[in-house]
Amino acid sequence: MKRLSSRGIIVEQISITNFEFSQQFSQAIEQKVTAQQNALKAENDLKRIEIEARQKVATAEGDKQATILSAEGKAKEIEIIQRQLQTSPTYIQYLATRQWDGKITTGNRWCNTVSTITYIESGIMNTLSNLWFFVETQWKNKC
Repeated sequence: MKRLSSRGIIVEQISITNFEFSQQFSQAIEQKVTAQQNALKAENDLKRIEIEARQKVATAEGDKQATILSAEGKAKEIEIIQRQLQTSPTYIQYLATRQWDGKITTGNRWCNTVSTITYIESGIMNTLSNLWFFVETQWKNKC
């Protein structure tokens, strides 16, 4: 460009078209770009794996906390039941009648009868105790 300017020619822009690199140079550029893309992919894979690992840890931590809370709840329930049994031994009968569906199913080889006993739930333990005795008596009489 200096040569042209000394002769009064001013060059503002030069365009080179249809320029081809050697095959080796083109392959080297292609390999470099491929290597850069592979490195970026590896970094992204690593980030994804780290995020997935943190998610698994968070899920496991949540499961752990849920298990602990459930166990603490069951332990508290057992404590309450034990205290109630110490103060009132008939409490176990009360619990049994709360879970009872009102039917006596006798499906063993000696008994083949199904009886239904209707009862009115009462907060009085003597009534529950009498009900329990009645159920036991009915069971024995059906077999």
